[in-house]
Amino acid sequence: MKDMIYHIKDIKLLFFLCWMTIGATAQNIVLPIQHEHKNLYENKIHQMDSNFHTAVQPYVNKSIFNISEKSLDDLRIDNKYTNGSFLNYILNEELFQVEEKGDFNITGKPIAGLYAGWASDTSYAMVLRGGRLEGSIGKKVYYSTDIYWGNAITPNYIVNRNESTSTFIGNGARRTFIGSTGQQESSLNATGHITYQANKYFNFQLGHGKVFIGDGYRSLLLSDNSTFYPYARLTTKFWNIEYTNLYTSMIDVQSGITNQGTLPRKYITSHYLSWNITPRLNIGAFETVIYQDSANTRGFDLYYLNPVIFYRPIEFEIGSDAGNALIGFTAKFKATNDLHFYGQFIFDEWSGSRNDAGDGCWCNKYGWQLGFKSFNTFIPNLTVQSEVNSVTFYTYSHRIPLQNYANSNLALAHPLGANFIESMTLLRYQNKRWTGKAQFMYALQGLDSLGTHWGADINRPSRDHEQDYGNKLLQGVKTNINYADVSVGYLVNPRMNLQFEAGYRYRGFTPEVEIGNLQQSVDAYFYLAFKTNFTNWYYDY
Repeated sequence: MKDMIYHIKDIKLLFFLCWMTIGATAQNIVLPIQHEHKNLYENKIHQMDSNFHTAVQPYVNKSIFNISEKSLDDLRIDNKYTNGSFLNYILNEELFQVEEKGDFNITGKPIAGLYAGWASDTSYAMVLRGGRLEGSIGKKVYYSTDIYWGNAITPNYIVNRNESTSTFIGNGARRTFIGSTGQQESSLNATGHITYQANKYFNFQLGHGKVFIGDGYRSLLLSDNSTFYPYARLTTKFWNIEYTNLYTSMIDVQSGITNQGTLPRKYITSHYLSWNITPRLNIGAFETVIYQDSANTRGFDLYYLNPVIFYRPIEFEIGSDAGNALIGFTAKFKATNDLHFYGQFIFDEWSGSRNDAGDGCWCNKYGWQLGFKSFNTFIPNLTVQSEVNSVTFYTYSHRIPLQNYANSNLALAHPLGANFIESMTLLRYQNKRWTGKAQFMYALQGLDSLGTHWGADINRPSRDHEQDYGNKLLQGVKTNINYADVSVGYLVNPRMNLQFEAGYRYRGFTPEVEIGNLQQSVDAYFYLAFKTNFTNWYYDY
């Protein structure tokens, strides 16, 4: 009851601030990585006359921010009922805003979520509560921070992953407790960033969150699948070039607590070069290196601070065990204003001498993606996206597990890890504030059972591979994974991304042989949600 009294006091304070500051305008130019929010403005930044670089998110771009703001303004409801009324605040305004024009801006948004799902034999739920502050200081400094607490009861396949990764559905550290309905999971999170736009060429960002690289729904380079991490990001723009440097610190939960009382650290340094060769064609090059700090004594290696050199020569200079390097390439082609094609290729390892000795070497580690996205497909405001992703055995793993491409045991690229092929299709429709979504995923993956290691689990050391040669994609226990999510919703308040949603979710897991930990399962349920959304929650794996 005491907590409830404080909660009511906080709400009254927020309403007072809102009343005192009606009319202010948000000025944080950093847009969240969130699919529904991005869908409001994405078509406009993919026009053929646009020179935007769309692969690296979160977007830090004043022009894209202005387009997003215009999209939100277009969704305003202005009539005799909303004009100057409390209803206008509920439907159109931020939770609160404080602004001294040209000096500072503070905008508050609620983080709230009430999710309920019902299956024939069980029920699921998730509750989120918290807040988001964002804004600017002067004309060059921008910031945002999210603080929220979540509780959840989830399907078994999500519980199993949460247990193995110590994360809360990939968003924050996981804790468990016994509630009135049995074991529940919870997480208390604080994320955010501070961004400095030095001039039109250089942008600096310090944050605790996620970064996504690619134009697809999935990314084989760097996705938002794993949990939050601290990072420093430097973006350089000139001519038709955008160059991103990313310096991060990750953790490894499988190695256990060290004698210093902390989890082992790994550091990842990445750079991504994006070049708009023509108004239609963009290509990109990516490189990253992962290096361990198992004793928490190495710290960030100054060798990798150089923003322009390649990392492979550094590995040879300081020892090949000092780091695990991957390289990748991207491409995007705009066929029309409403249709573009995209692709990725990730290259982990290849040995010419070992390949000469036999076919199907375990060391052939790579992945690829091909996809397209179509806006206003057949009818206005219908977006269709479809892609195929495939990653070979043992990709992203390393002979030293701490140097694999993962954070808290969650893949930094595709959530399935490796040794799979996947088809993903999404349809999104919006008519003013009404929304609809249909998502379908079908994947084939070769999985491990009874202690085998055929290359799907990137957290296991690659040196434990089953055989040197004769390896094939989907080796192991071939497993079908089907996922579908169909929903309709209403955007109650676009500025707070407050929406109501009702839908049906299905996930089928079918190994060709039921053995050990691989057992057939089906999770199917209807759900209702009333939520604000500033991050992505993934159930599609």
